[in-house]
Amino acid sequence: MRDSQHASSLTKPAAKVKPGADIEPLLDIASVARILSIHKISAYRLCYKRKLAYLKLDGCGLRVRPNDLRSYIEQGENGRRT
Repeated sequence: MRDSQHASSLTKPAAKVKPGADIEPLLDIASVARILSIHKISAYRLCYKRKLAYLKLDGCGLRVRPNDLRSYIEQGENGRRT
């Protein structure tokens, strides 16, 4: 097998995105803290206590989907539904 064929067989295919799909950028912890008007450490605690869903990306730290942040805000303080 040639090297180029071997290398291409090891790569994962790119995710398919429908044309016209609205893709919101992920929020970093500083942005989450700013939106919630809290300290960055408090934002990290929300994630690590599993009160706020997050993604851990290699080399990028934690990221939060905007929809997950909206859900957290709608639930109210400490996860209580309002």
